[in-house]
Amino acid sequence: MYNYKYVFSACLLALLLSCSGNFEPIPSGSRAGASSVESSSSTEEPSSSSTEDEYESSSSEEFSSSSTEESSSSSVASSDESSSSITPSSSSNSNCGDFTDNNQTLFLYGIKGKFCDERDGIKYSYVSYKSDNQSNRYNQTWMAENLNFEANGSTCTGDCMLYGKYYDWSMTNNVCPYGWHLPTEEEWMNLMVYIKRSYGGCLNISNISELYDCASKDIKQYLINNSNNFHFYALLGGLGNSYNSFSEVGHSGNWWSNAEVKGPKAYIFRITANNNNVEVLLDDKNKFFNIRCVKDI
Repeated sequence: MYNYKYVFSACLLALLLSCSGNFEPIPSGSRAGASSVESSSSTEEPSSSSTEDEYESSSSEEFSSSSTEESSSSSVASSDESSSSITPSSSSNSNCGDFTDNNQTLFLYGIKGKFCDERDGIKYSYVSYKSDNQSNRYNQTWMAENLNFEANGSTCTGDCMLYGKYYDWSMTNNVCPYGWHLPTEEEWMNLMVYIKRSYGGCLNISNISELYDCASKDIKQYLINNSNNFHFYALLGGLGNSYNSFSEVGHSGNWWSNAEVKGPKAYIFRITANNNNVEVLLDDKNKFFNIRCVKDI
């Protein structure tokens, strides 16, 4: 009997032997190489994403650059605004520039010097009286020349620097420089008391009315322009009106006080050429008189 078992085994052996000549084993690491290639190819894809990142980075830089430009133009605008905000301060400078009162002079009864009116740059002489043995109410600082400020409606004789401007009553409110004011009736009277008592007069009078009456007598010589004892330099500039007409120039000097009465009159301080006494009296508000200002305390 034919033994198929041996035949099958022989055929299987022959087949294996014939196939062994064409068989090539897979090199070791080939699969890893394939993985490497795949990995390499996969790393090339992110490089396009890297390009996108570069684009985004570039966009970022452009945005940053445009931000810088905006910031720069904003800085320029801010600088322009800042510079425009500084400009008005230069235009608001005082008319007095760098004026300083460096020429103060001591005299027997006080100090004299100059100050500048910031509104128009006009310089005025002033005199400060210091009372050592009298009440503090006699410590006053007066302009030693007439006010020359140009108010609406004010006028002058043609020699404004000598006599100053003339004002009716309606112009007297706030016409004095900043830090100065129109004198009260009492301040005019205290000026006279101070001068009289400096020479030993009116010392034993306590009644105010009697004291003022005493002080007004024989005092003109200490106030008018030819006396340097108190440096007040009262000039007899007369009076004016709204028609630029003047009278009594050289014969009387008239200055407003801030004291008024109900009606058309207010108190003035008056010196006349033919009277050694000084008067404080009522006169019409529509007349034009000079002004001497007193410094605020």
